[in-house]
Amino acid sequence: MKQASHFFLVLLLGLLQGLTAARAQVAISGGQAGNVDAGQFTVFWQVDDTGSRPGLDLFSDAAATASLNGELGVEFFPLEMNDVTVGQTPAQREARRTLQALTKSKGIMLAKVTGAQPGATYYARPRSFDAGTGLANEAASAPLIEITTPESTAFIVESRQVLVSTGGCFAGSQGLVMRLVKDGAPYPLFAVVGDHGQTDKALFDVNRLLNAAGTTNENLAGAPSFELDLIGPAAPLGVFNLDLPFAGEFVVAAATEVDFTANFPGLAYFSMEGTSPPLQGVPFTFNITARDSGGNVLTTYDGTVDLTTGNPGDLISGAGETAHFVNGVLAGHQVVPAVSGPVTFTATRPCGIETGSQVFNFSPPNLDITFSAPLYTVSQGAMQVILTLTRSETLPASVILHTNDGTSQTANPPFAAALAGTDYLDLDGAATQVNFAQDETSKMVTVTLHPKTGTRIPNKRFTATLHPPVAEAALTGALTTAAIHILAEDTLAPKLTVSKPSATTTALSLPQPYTVMGSAGDARGIDRVEIVLNGEPATFATLAPAPKPTSVPFTAEILPREGPNVLEVTAFDLSGNSTTVTRNFTFTRRYWLTLHRIVPEPLEATPELAGAFALTASNNANKSTLSPRAGTPQLSMVVPGTALQITANPAAGHSFSHWTGLPAESVVLGNVARFTMPASDVPDVTAVFIVNPFLGLGVKADFLGLLHPSDSTSISNSTVGFLRGTLTTAGGSMSGKIHMDGVAQSFVALVFGNGNVTFKVGRDTFTGLEFAGRMLTMSYTPGVLHLQVTSGAEESEGQAVPAIYSATAPVPGALLNRSAKDGQPINQGYFTFVLPSKAQEPPLPLNSYPQGAGYGTLILSNTGLLKVAGTLADGTKLAASSALVAGDASPLFAQILTPGTTTKALGGSLGGTLVFDPLNADGDVSGEDLLWLRPAVTETATLATQIYTHGWPDGIRVDATGALYFAALNVQTGLDLPAPAPDGNAMLSFIGGRLAETITKSNFNISGNIFTKIPSTDRTFSLTLTPKTGFFSGKFTPNWPSASTTQPSFNGVLLQKGVKKGGHGHSISNAVGDADPESSAVELLRRP
Repeated sequence: MKQASHFFLVLLLGLLQGLTAARAQVAISGGQAGNVDAGQFTVFWQVDDTGSRPGLDLFSDAAATASLNGELGVEFFPLEMNDVTVGQTPAQREARRTLQALTKSKGIMLAKVTGAQPGATYYARPRSFDAGTGLANEAASAPLIEITTPESTAFIVESRQVLVSTGGCFAGSQGLVMRLVKDGAPYPLFAVVGDHGQTDKALFDVNRLLNAAGTTNENLAGAPSFELDLIGPAAPLGVFNLDLPFAGEFVVAAATEVDFTANFPGLAYFSMEGTSPPLQGVPFTFNITARDSGGNVLTTYDGTVDLTTGNPGDLISGAGETAHFVNGVLAGHQVVPAVSGPVTFTATRPCGIETGSQVFNFSPPNLDITFSAPLYTVSQGAMQVILTLTRSETLPASVILHTNDGTSQTANPPFAAALAGTDYLDLDGAATQVNFAQDETSKMVTVTLHPKTGTRIPNKRFTATLHPPVAEAALTGALTTAAIHILAEDTLAPKLTVSKPSATTTALSLPQPYTVMGSAGDARGIDRVEIVLNGEPATFATLAPAPKPTSVPFTAEILPREGPNVLEVTAFDLSGNSTTVTRNFTFTRRYWLTLHRIVPEPLEATPELAGAFALTASNNANKSTLSPRAGTPQLSMVVPGTALQITANPAAGHSFSHWTGLPAESVVLGNVARFTMPASDVPDVTAVFIVNPFLGLGVKADFLGLLHPSDSTSISNSTVGFLRGTLTTAGGSMSGKIHMDGVAQSFVALVFGNGNVTFKVGRDTFTGLEFAGRMLTMSYTPGVLHLQVTSGAEESEGQAVPAIYSATAPVPGALLNRSAKDGQPINQGYFTFVLPSKAQEPPLPLNSYPQGAGYGTLILSNTGLLKVAGTLADGTKLAASSALVAGDASPLFAQILTPGTTTKALGGSLGGTLVFDPLNADGDVSGEDLLWLRPAVTETATLATQIYTHGWPDGIRVDATGALYFAALNVQTGLDLPAPAPDGNAMLSFIGGRLAETITKSNFNISGNIFTKIPSTDRTFSLTLTPKTGFFSGKFTPNWPSASTTQPSFNGVLLQKGVKKGGHGHSISNAVGDADPESSAVELLRRP
């Protein structure tokens, strides 16, 4: 038995523990003490399980070890706790129980503790117990609430009560707890909404508030501020601020009644923004947004607003409390306005003072009511005409229909004016308003006619118009006016004449569309002319205005097919009588070629002054003459497949630039375009004419320029060259020559305004010039002719620029020093120049190229033309011509005979740029890194093939130095030699080449132009001076082995300026049996 009893005890404890565990889930929150005075206080908290039973543990210490349970009185859900008189009637007790149950059902727990001692401190812990088992079921132990009662109760001079109403701001506030807080007071006051028999009100005795020290209740004075809020589920957020003035006079329980309105935290106002057109009677949507004081969206607001307007009848629907906001925005709120014009909307938060207003201006609805047809026709004798009105809207609407007297006209079609009362019954009064019911989309209106009889009655007409029922509304229907025609009796067919195509036309060769033309007539009027081509559906001709209905012109565009066509033209009068004319013809289609001209702006009205077109065809019968003769565009009708050539000829002072709009397969050669006419219109062929871009160059311009290999092409005699051409600026024609690889090729070209260049070869035109296995192409930019020559993978390029001097713009006098003919003014510059040897880069053996200096003369005319003659350091003759270009530079290019040639082959060249500068102390003319090319040859018995047989086909570089030569100066003065001396005043040096060492001869004097040896019997050298031309020559005894009995000769020129002042030239060795002679340098200088 003892074992069994023990088992059941364990089982019972387990069940109780299980029940406790099952119920241990009630959350307790918000614990707070209030309504504290010397002998009592109230504890408030909330739970999330309204079925639980509340409890309260009381202690006298903060450690909760000294329990006061049973020593103090505890009343749960106390009511009328702020009134000293408590009603005890059965009705009051029932109302109290009902209100207590309502408070408990909201999860609000109140416990009134009595029997407290003044000035004592208590600790309270809210509890929760299962209503069935009585076991504790809180999820966690609630924190202790500390309460200290005041030491005494003070006498209150001005006793005040506040009655706060919530019914206007929050439905369902009955049973909630309202809390009143004063800044500085240690405890708030609590009141249950609905206590004291006030359904939606809470009563506070504000004199129960303790002073800041908590020692007694406070005698309030001035205008203290209080904050009130509602506590409980679904209670509105926010705090209601109340200022209550105290007069300081003796008053017993004076009551102040106020309405509860709470400020939502952070909320300042509401804004409204429309999202659809505001129309009367049409649903209108807009957004309402909660905003803070900075205008930002207050995303924490999720309440509602009360929406009102200035007048209750402003809205059909949509006023009152709205749906809840989401993240601070109520999107797409919809109202239906009952009125038009401005309506002020106001949004107010329930229980709050925040509002927002917005005026929306509602327009009257657009009425889409329309006549079903623009014309209603009846015959003479009809009793009525029925007009049909339609719409697509479905709301109820109305429209005003008026009839209006017609107008008369004698033109086609002829009408007399139909008059109200005579020909028809005018619509007036109520008959003029047509009402559409809900969902009704069509109405028929009958207009009564006054029929007439007789054969002389004319056609008559009047109109009907629609008008909005109120001035503010608008009609949006397509047809708001309709014509009513009363047609006279007519049985005669109309007359019809077709002039194009005529009755004799059997074939047409024209573009599409083809225009049919003619006239139709009927005394009662022509209604229409129908066109039927090859049995296709009828189309309508265009009737021209006609003063009389008996002759009405018409036109119609048709698209005949290739080959036979049948055309039927039918004229109808207003009564339906008709006449038909038929034409049969064959058709060959042509297409339009349209030529445009773009010209400088001042000539846009007269483009022919800038340029003209010449149009030719393989068969001129297949094209028409360009029309009109002047202006733009010009057109021609062309049979497809015809070969066409269009030439754009510029007028005086202008140049052709380029084409646009040509067919894709066109061949363009400058201002000439060729193509075959396609089977389609060619609408945009355009020639662009510009002001002649060459006029600033004078009547003619001489262009000169060197060609050099591109970066990807090696230097050789076949990749360097020179071009010179003369441009006739009036028309852009150019003729000239290109010198390259021993060839001098003439050319004729045409330079266009856009820079393109074409070449004329015989009667043909090409974009490039073929010569010697090469292709020359050119293009032009202002002042520069761009050159390109290609031959297989080789490519050369260069630029030719215009000469800058002419008879009207002569060379500066500082570059001129003599007359071309005796007795003439100075008009030439005579220069001597030398081409001294220089070290090569990369280095070459000194015996592989001349160590002597080439020499020669330059003759510069006052018009800037330059002639060059001289001898290179290997003895080869040099001749070239050029001119001065910008910077007083001159492109120099000389083609040189191949050594030993018997066919005058020009296998070598010398090219580079000379620069003339009389201010240069080192000379009046100079050139740097001139390129000298000499081919390798097969050695023969001739000296030209023996000297430097291998040549330098990749080129060597020489510099040029020259100066004006004044023949009037004797040699002694020109070379700045001192006075003759016993041991001589000059020296003659022979340097390099085959010489074993430098040979210097200084035993001579030059006095004036006279050479004298010291002694005169010295046969080792001789010297001859030519002062008139600046040349010198002579012979000397060399020091190379196997010297010939014949002294080698030397030649050179004299320079009268610069660091090279003196004589410079060369000598070629002549040792006996030497098959590889070399060039030595010769210098005639002042003796040190």
